[in-house]
Amino acid sequence: MAGSPDCGWFMLSEGRFQYIGKTNNCQFGIRIPLAILRQVIEWCEDSKGLETGGLLVGRYAEGQRVAVVTEALSAPSDSKGGPTWFVRGIRALNAKLKWRWNSGGGYYLGEWHFHPGGAPVPSNQDCSQMRSIAASASYSCPEPVLLIIGGTTPDFDFRSYVFPRGRRFIQFIADDTGMTCSASGTVQTCPSGPPSPTSSG
Repeated sequence: MAGSPDCGWFMLSEGRFQYIGKTNNCQFGIRIPLAILRQVIEWCEDSKGLETGGLLVGRYAEGQRVAVVTEALSAPSDSKGGPTWFVRGIRALNAKLKWRWNSGGGYYLGEWHFHPGGAPVPSNQDCSQMRSIAASASYSCPEPVLLIIGGTTPDFDFRSYVFPRGRRFIQFIADDTGMTCSASGTVQTCPSGPPSPTSSG
């Protein structure tokens, strides 16, 4: 898989199995395993040209600045979508998230979403939903992330974003000069980064 770094899609060479992104100021980062990206793209292909989406689950690392996605959940059965719109359902989500939390399998990090035939950029509806999630006490996620898949098979592309509470969204840039995957599988981050993404500042 290859593409331009500014679109959040770059060559994964031998021994590197995840997408790594950061914001320009190194305040936030994201890691998404290749297997999860492939699973999400399969769901996009299965949607037959309709918008779809689901949840991203995982944990935070590196001083709470890096969202590490460990699982993507498919669209709940009560979700509804068309060629240019999508409403993510809620059926069974609470039980799934509670089970993962109790078993140490991670917690809610954000959403993934498909724009069939379109660009992987947030729509007004996407932005409104993510701002609502960031402000919601029930989600307990003041900086939710959004992964958007765009295009059509086989030319899918993606971009990822973070929506800090009360602030404009920020795009993650695929650039391993400041946030890289080491041989041990850990992440080295930019020095002297700002506060953690679990804060509301």
